[in-house]
Amino acid sequence: MSAKAERISVPTAGPVSLEEPSAADLRHEVEALEAEIERLEDQLANQEFHLLDGYVVAVAPVGDGTYIASCPTLHASVQEEGLEATLASLKDAVGVVRGAHEASGRPLPPKDVVARCVN
Repeated sequence: MSAKAERISVPTAGPVSLEEPSAADLRHEVEALEAEIERLEDQLANQEFHLLDGYVVAVAPVGDGTYIASCPTLHASVQEEGLEATLASLKDAVGVVRGAHEASGRPLPPKDVVARCVN
């Protein structure tokens, strides 16, 4: 049996311009990047860090009283309304991760360096 080749045509986005962007286009891009940097700086400034059972936890407000909390070392994160509810939910999530490690016989990741230095 021989395979018959078919020609497939794929639509393209059109011709690529090799022209340099105008000064106005560059200014617009710079302004957009500066606005994004400012947004990220504001978000970082509002972030809090906690220790939970020897692991660093980052907590950030996302608006309307809602928070996101994450423990990157244990790959656990939650989103809840209210800071206390968010931290409690993350503590539960960390408990689930611990239980999964114990059930599988795998050791937990080492506690974060910051936590080891504080203790």
